[in-house]
This record gives sequence, C-alpha cells and structure tokens, in this order.
Amino acid sequence: MEAGASTGVASITVTGGGENTIVVVPGANFRLTPADIDRAAGVLAAAKVVVCQLEVPIDVTTRALKIAREAGAMTILNPAPAPVTPTPPELLALADVVCPNQQEATAITGLPCTTDQDVDAVLRRLRELGCRLPMVTLGASGGAGDAFMGSLAHFCACRPDLPMAARVSRAVRIAAISVTRPGTQTSFPHREELPADLRD
Repeated sequence: MEAGASTGVASITVTGGGENTIVVVPGANFRLTPADIDRAAGVLAAAKVVVCQLEVPIDVTTRALKIAREAGAMTILNPAPAPVTPTPPELLALADVVCPNQQEATAITGLPCTTDQDVDAVLRRLRELGCRLPMVTLGASGGAGDAFMGSLAHFCACRPDLPMAARVSRAVRIAAISVTRPGTQTSFPHREELPADLRD
C-alpha cells in the first residue's frame, strides 16, 4: 500500500462496433521505482516468462525486463497504454516479444496501422527499432489483446517444446473464445471450458 495514492485503475469503454477506449488513472502505479524492482529481483530471476506493460514508469518496466533477460527468462512487452513519449529502443530490445495493438503500434513507430500493408510496415519498423519478435493485435479484426497476451505467456512458460507459431496459434484461439463473451477479465475462458488440445 502506498500512502496518499489511490490504487491504479483502468476503465474500458466499448463502442457499438466493438472498438474500445481505455482510460487509465495510474495512482500508486506511478510511484513504483526501479529500486522496488531490484527488491523483487529474486522473483523475476526465478520466472520462466516475465510480461510487462506501460502502466508503470518506463524506467521501472525497463529494469524489470533487464533483470528477467539477464536471468534467462523469456520477456514479453505489451506496450499499453500507448506511450505518449518516444519509446526507448533499449526497452524494445529487452523484450523477446513486443505486442502492441494498432494504436500503440502507431504511437511507437509513427506509422499508420490500419491496412494489412500498414501492419507489415509497422512490423518491419519494430524490428528496426530492436524488437526480436514483434506482433500487432488487430482490435475488431483480430482477438482480445489481454486474453491473447496472457495465453501466449502461459504457453511460452508451460509449453517451451512447441514452436512459437504453435504457441501463438493457441493464444489466438483462446482470445477468439474471449471475444464471444461480454467483459474483459470475465470473458476469459476457464481451463475446463477449453478444447482438450488447449489444456496441455
């Protein structure tokens, strides 16, 4: 608990067409410091996969990814919410996987991200910026980003024997289930609801 600071919250609004807007009030999240991350270094170093995002200061996310990378964990960056300042190349280079949505991809690269050709150009630019394996979630044209990211992290941690394409495919299938239901976290399927081939 951080005295004098509210808990960080994110409110999601959804249009009739399924597009969402997320309003973030960071509260205590923005009081997190690299020193706090250093105190948790043992937890990060023991992880198989570390997923970070940008609801905390960028230097905090950078420090967490650096500790995880040095310990040999797979690192995943979901650069949400969309950065309002240039994203440091060091941050992008510390992540094995970088997966923005279309708006976040535009904020990072300065390129439009609407058509398939745009997405190809964005992916090329992200690689130029140091991303090892960039991906872009496509909103109404794709799946639910949070369900996809969580599922991808699960398969990376629990099924390292699978090729990355198979892990991504499984995560897409789980995200596709989530978009058939209302809500965000409430839309995520439970393990027992998944087809048998997604439970292992």
